[in-house]
Amino acid sequence: MKLVEGKSVTDVKHGIILQQVNCQGVMGSGVAAAIRGKWPSVFHDYRVHCHAGMTPEDVLGTMNVTEVEPQLFVINLFGQLNYGRENKRYTSYDALDSALVKTQDWMKKHGWFSFDVHHPLVGSGLGGGHWPVVAAMIDHRLGSDTTLWLYP
Repeated sequence: MKLVEGKSVTDVKHGIILQQVNCQGVMGSGVAAAIRGKWPSVFHDYRVHCHAGMTPEDVLGTMNVTEVEPQLFVINLFGQLNYGRENKRYTSYDALDSALVKTQDWMKKHGWFSFDVHHPLVGSGLGGGHWPVVAAMIDHRLGSDTTLWLYP
């Protein structure tokens, strides 16, 4: 995994950006808020996905894709059912892994394994997941050539 420090994942110009989201239709803080602010279409598609006749439990473990610019995609990984500010883990490792498998399948189907994959500390900030666990899942499903963006 490559590392970029001091810049936001929203600075990416080409490739695929991964982020974990909750299944409640709320994208109001952290990296999700920055992505929502820069690319409102991501929030729109996320809300449509959350309210497409499924329960939040049905959405958990899925993913959705928004092309925000030519050759730049944001993938929402539905890895947490709820959200909050309590000091606990909201990230479901099983759901996140399921969303990563769906992402892997989508990338294979579209021939986009040549695209660079960028991500923050997926599921490990406000989601409360343990980064080494999540990093191992990302490496296993998408390869070890992804780029981790750390913004202070």
